[in-house]
Amino acid sequence: FLALVTAFYVLWIALAPETMEGSLFPTVLVFGVRLIVAWAAAKALPRIRLEFEQRSWRLLAVALLIWAAADALAVLLWVLRGQPLPPPSFRELLVLAGYLAALTAFITYPTEQPGRFGRLREVLDLAILIISVLTISWLIFLGSTFRARTLSPGDAFWLSILPTFDLILLVLVLRLNLLRKHPQERWVFPILAIALMVFFVSDLGNGLLRGEARVAMPSFVEAGWMAGATLIGIAYQILQGRYADFRQKESWRMEWRLRIELLLPVAFTYAVVGYILFDWWYAGALDWVGVGAAGILILLLFARQGVITGQQEMLQFAALINATTDLAFICTPEGDIQLSNPALRNAVGDGKTQNVKMFLHVEGYELASFDTILERALDGGWSGEVAIGGEDGSRFPAHLSLSPIEDARGQNALLAGTAHDLTTIQKREIDLRKALEQIDHARNDLARLNAELEDKVDDRTRELETTVADLERLNEELKTLDSLKSEFVALVSHELRAPLTNIRGGIELVLKSRSKLGKKSSESLQLVQAETERLSQFVATILDLSALEAGRFRLALSPLSISDILEKTMERFPDRTVKSRVKTEIEEDLALVIADERALDSIFFHLLDNAAKYAPSGDIIIAAHEKLGSVVLTVSDSGPGIPAGQREQVFEMFHRLDASDAREVYGHGLGLPMVSRLLEAMGGGIRVDEKAKAGTRLEFWLPTA
Repeated sequence: FLALVTAFYVLWIALAPETMEGSLFPTVLVFGVRLIVAWAAAKALPRIRLEFEQRSWRLLAVALLIWAAADALAVLLWVLRGQPLPPPSFRELLVLAGYLAALTAFITYPTEQPGRFGRLREVLDLAILIISVLTISWLIFLGSTFRARTLSPGDAFWLSILPTFDLILLVLVLRLNLLRKHPQERWVFPILAIALMVFFVSDLGNGLLRGEARVAMPSFVEAGWMAGATLIGIAYQILQGRYADFRQKESWRMEWRLRIELLLPVAFTYAVVGYILFDWWYAGALDWVGVGAAGILILLLFARQGVITGQQEMLQFAALINATTDLAFICTPEGDIQLSNPALRNAVGDGKTQNVKMFLHVEGYELASFDTILERALDGGWSGEVAIGGEDGSRFPAHLSLSPIEDARGQNALLAGTAHDLTTIQKREIDLRKALEQIDHARNDLARLNAELEDKVDDRTRELETTVADLERLNEELKTLDSLKSEFVALVSHELRAPLTNIRGGIELVLKSRSKLGKKSSESLQLVQAETERLSQFVATILDLSALEAGRFRLALSPLSISDILEKTMERFPDRTVKSRVKTEIEEDLALVIADERALDSIFFHLLDNAAKYAPSGDIIIAAHEKLGSVVLTVSDSGPGIPAGQREQVFEMFHRLDASDAREVYGHGLGLPMVSRLLEAMGGGIRVDEKAKAGTRLEFWLPTA
């Protein structure tokens, strides 16, 4: 509505300015617009959701009311006198008072500056900006007017003071726009800046018109005042949540705006100095008022830089104190707290941080003795254990240290206090004390158990000594029995060898003689001959095992060819069927092995004999290859194989896979034990290959020559 009124007024004076010549209507219209804006601002104040900024917006609303009152006074004087009152008058004083209220509003507006360390710097920034604007105003308006002597100093002052205030407010609003922290302010400050620019143009135009002694009304000046007031009214509407999307993201990042704000006083100082130098070069004379103002600005700029440097150091100390978990505060000698860190406020609550007596309870002292403690702290410091009352009424132990802080005169004006929470330490002390008690009990129990254990160990030791003596006696008896057994086996085997040799020789003579024997008789003699040969081999095996166990088996180790020994072994099998089933896969140029010829022959014989007995059909494959300084041989058949659970037991003496096959497969369980012992004696070994998919595959190895 106000924007439409302003547009209608501009259109009116553009089309028919003569209709309002000397009319009171423009003044009444400006008064009405400003009054409506002041009323709207006052109405919007309760709905503004900015807690700390409320005071500044109230002051700006007061400024609007003062300006409306000045317009009301102008209307009243016009009605009484029949013509407008020329400046300076009481109306200009009211307008100036309104500007002072607006200036106070923007100077005291809360910003993101660090609170206690940023106040001096903020004062210096505002002083530099205001002095810069005043100096520029002097250099552009007042200085030239005084030198030209076209107006009296009073008229020049009153005609330039309002544009100067407009510029000062404009610079402050631009600075606040850089320091804004709320979404609403993203639109409010730019609108206020536009309003102040309109005010500046209107007040400057009004001053020029009055300086030329021309009639000020009607003109576009009143339109500018109305437009500026309307923009301020829109800003108040945005503050209460209208005409703005507060969720819209900021177009500038906060750090960039802060950097620009940091350079703003420097830029204005350089602008003043640059203008003075340019005016000196152009006019050929220095403006000593401007030079003095520039000197003041440079001094303030140096002071500002020093404050910024000191502020950065203080902020580092403040960050260190705020980050610690210990409670820290600064108080007066009476106990009134001046500063406190977040740890203290979180521990005792914000409502108890006015005085130390509200949360500190000195153990062993009455509450009235706090004065004595504070006096001792002022003399040279005090430390001790205290109880600190929490926000919920609970207490926790802490160690408090108080140290005096000297002022510039060397007097102790304040106290610095730090308190460390002892809850965890005392809890650990209690736990440690309990643990020590438990250790003492455990030590006593351990001593008692140790004594009992020593008694039991003595008893068990005596029992063990008796048992060991019995075992030694039994061991000696077993050794004697084993020796007798070995001697008996050797004796029996030796006594059996001679008759068996005679029987075998006699049968061979009978079979080779030309005596006529019947077919049946000949087959019976051949059967007897085969059984005699098998029994002779069994006796030889027993004798060899006895010699190995007794350590009397002599090995003549020498380089031997696997192929040569295998051919000799094959000749020991009278059954040609066995020979035809054996297939060899021996590498060419296979290395010689270090072995005993008789032992290696016995190894091949027993392995081939087992393969022929347990796999009566199918090929018997003998493979050999060299690997890592050994010759690895495998003997494979297509028999039933060895179960996984008995692959280690087959190398034990007299062990057979199935005792029920004794009638079908002749054997005594001595072949593989004999092979295993012979290989171990020659530095080799044997195992059952678990990767065989069918049948049995035995893998053994001997060192190469």
